[in-house]
Amino acid sequence: MEDRRPTRFIPVRGRLNAILLSLVTAGWSPNSAACECAPPPPVCVAYAKTPIIFLGTVIEGRGGLARMRIDKAYKGISEGTVVLYDDGMCDGPSLLVGEQYLMYTHDNETGYLSSRGCTRSRNVKYAEEDLVFLDNLSNATPTGTISGQVTIRTGNIARKGNAASGVLVEILGEGERLTSTTDSEGHYTFSGLKPGAYVATATKPGFSSSELESEDSAEVQAHECAVLDLVLRKNWQSAIDGRRITRSDGTAAPAGMTLDLIRMEGEGPNQTSELLIGGTVATNDNGEYSFHGVAPGLYKIALNLYKVPNAQVPYLPMYWPGTRTEATASAIQISESKSSRRCNFRLPVALDSRSIAFVVLLPDGTPAREVHVNIGTQMDGMFQWAGVAITDASGQFSFEAIEGFEYTVVDIRTDQAVLRSKVHFSASDRTQPITIRLARTDQ
Repeated sequence: MEDRRPTRFIPVRGRLNAILLSLVTAGWSPNSAACECAPPPPVCVAYAKTPIIFLGTVIEGRGGLARMRIDKAYKGISEGTVVLYDDGMCDGPSLLVGEQYLMYTHDNETGYLSSRGCTRSRNVKYAEEDLVFLDNLSNATPTGTISGQVTIRTGNIARKGNAASGVLVEILGEGERLTSTTDSEGHYTFSGLKPGAYVATATKPGFSSSELESEDSAEVQAHECAVLDLVLRKNWQSAIDGRRITRSDGTAAPAGMTLDLIRMEGEGPNQTSELLIGGTVATNDNGEYSFHGVAPGLYKIALNLYKVPNAQVPYLPMYWPGTRTEATASAIQISESKSSRRCNFRLPVALDSRSIAFVVLLPDGTPAREVHVNIGTQMDGMFQWAGVAITDASGQFSFEAIEGFEYTVVDIRTDQAVLRSKVHFSASDRTQPITIRLARTDQ
């Protein structure tokens, strides 16, 4: 069969019209939604992570497409001309005919290269630093560099922390152990490294490094560099725990119920709340839980947050001591002195459930064997994932539906068939099994 995938070679003028038409047919739009970019990485990091880098001049442009002559290839490209497309996503230079640009890009298997994507791509007028680095690669010593910033965060809050100055940073790798100290902005740098794998650690009395919020290892090659940002967290001695989460009949709650801390900031109408990322804990077989190393502050506890009730845990999300909303939950004050606050939950009466049977058929009426079925439902004003099932050899599966919930089968897919229309059901459905017939993917 003839391969009709467009190539990056553009031999004649006018081919841009055909390329533009093929992109639009595939669903591309020059008015796609934009995104917000973080500051671009250092040149050596961009060189390490970008597969295609070149200097080129725009010789033709139309409708978000630009044909560019390659003036100098630095990495990953050998063509004489390429076509770049502007998908409107993220930052990138506006390509003007006659202008020269340094491009950091990749091939996404469409046959065209993206001109955007939060890279260091820019007009040659603003690329002096990049060109000095790229043009000197052949003469540079074949070593690598690792740099980064050490910050301090409080209570796992997922936002940029304060810079940690004077922190000892150590890297290990390729038979070397090197140390450095962060500057006033928390930055450190190790240069002249042999190519290979390295790990970094930050040490400060009274603090521990966090592996949940940052990478702690890197692979560097000759002429390349890597960024390893490290996070320190103070070793607070306070804790919040629950000696017992009990069912309505007094027995221990099911193991595996998740609990999260919400940190409160400010007072009165200006008070805000923030879910602490990475600090989720779960109940054990005795219905117990514990948050260790809690920083001073005001907190609320959420139980089964964002989780749809199921047959194993048939309870709606709730907040301590037993309310359905964060606004009506009680707050817990944690001081700097070592302390432990005990916050027990008593669960409401478990929600009832009922098993609903289904059979999934292929377009020809035969069973859809061993296919995944994704199911969701509305809860607290949001459509949320409720579970997944797998059909058996006869195309059947069952799902434990909680009373009072309306569910939707949102996705079933095989190589030849797909679910075209969503299927709605609830625990009150009496006609079973519910039959789902898939449609051919080419229809």
